[in-house]
Amino acid sequence: MPSLMTVKQLKASDHNNPTLETLLNEVYKPATIYQRLDNLINLYEACQHSAVDNEVVNTLKKQAAEFIAVICSTDNINGAIEERKNMRSLWPTFLPNTSLRHLRPLKFEDDKTTRMDLVKQRTVDQMRAVLRKKVVDVNPTDKILDKELGVVMLSDLEKEEFRLLPAQDKLWQLKQPKDEDNPLTIEPFDTTNHVAHTKYHGRAIFVLTPQGELFAGSSTVGKFHHSSFQRGGFVVYGGTIEVKGGKLLYIDDYSGHYAPKIKQFFNLLKEFKNRGLISTETEIHNKFNEATGMKVGSSLLNTYGFLGLPIPKNETAPQSDVTQSIDHYEILRDYFLNHVQEESAPEWQMFAAVMREYLKDHAGTESKMGEHYSEVTQLAEEKNIGEDFVEKNQPLFDEYLKKIKELIDKNVELNEQLGGSEWLTEHIEKKLTL
Repeated sequence: MPSLMTVKQLKASDHNNPTLETLLNEVYKPATIYQRLDNLINLYEACQHSAVDNEVVNTLKKQAAEFIAVICSTDNINGAIEERKNMRSLWPTFLPNTSLRHLRPLKFEDDKTTRMDLVKQRTVDQMRAVLRKKVVDVNPTDKILDKELGVVMLSDLEKEEFRLLPAQDKLWQLKQPKDEDNPLTIEPFDTTNHVAHTKYHGRAIFVLTPQGELFAGSSTVGKFHHSSFQRGGFVVYGGTIEVKGGKLLYIDDYSGHYAPKIKQFFNLLKEFKNRGLISTETEIHNKFNEATGMKVGSSLLNTYGFLGLPIPKNETAPQSDVTQSIDHYEILRDYFLNHVQEESAPEWQMFAAVMREYLKDHAGTESKMGEHYSEVTQLAEEKNIGEDFVEKNQPLFDEYLKKIKELIDKNVELNEQLGGSEWLTEHIEKKLTL
């Protein structure tokens, strides 16, 4: 756990370097993460170039490096420092390794593109993300209520108390000391003493911003909501998490203010997976019914399937309490999420066409089935697949069905989880002959 020598401790040591004392004092001042990172970089480089090489200087340099490593989520300290220094004049809030992968990835100057052009392009891409619903805004009703109730809207400095730092497959939080006797630390985040939505003890609400930054804390009805973190602005995602010792144990899409859609949920899950935050211990719950916009009973996703891992033989896969059809759909969906990264990939059109037909006659039987049918119907609409797709495009649909069957048959792990592919062809072919 990173901990930084206090100014008091440095003064008590025989360091004879007033510059280090000044720089360390700057690091300890309350500041945004961007200012804090710059101050840590200044301290680290001052230690590097110090004419005196002693235990105090080396300890301070090592501690500053540990802080930079967590804040920038990297072991390449010098690379992160160079990135920050190159970008901060044009993009003051730039943090290395936070750009979201499902938005346009940030590229550097290997293609002769200037940094200014990249920053301009990033602005355009953020606007496109809004139009394509890759980011979400607070619903109009809650915007009005927030103003009427006087819901807290955090300043940039106030937000820092709620900032989470994903690094080393964990979630961390920087702790500002209350007095000069205590050190500045970065500790594993833990929701044990948090409360979400007034009733979920041991959980916290959170948002992921368009810049890729995470904020989390307890919610209080009428006072502190998801909207508080971004002052009612856009987010990529809002939901609820449970974290113990930095490890993510539970995540869902429960945010009345932002009501994220299933696509945004999956984008978030892929982002968390890329950051090493989702493990086999993580429970992934889908709580919102997109058709009604209302919270319903949790739908537990197959975490092993999402991670692309076979289910251990000595364990039982998370089982649905409804039908076998739901299990089949969830396993296949999680496989696609894990292996098809691009939203525009033709595989998603194939998946939407076949699975909507597969679920269609069960849509009203169970609430969970209804959620999944709503989910795949929305995907089909985004891919311009109409209700009469099969009728008008029978040869193409048959080809899609054949390809999914071949996918299941050729993939050993998927085949084992699904028990073969006959269930799919038998079900759909039976429907089409009626």
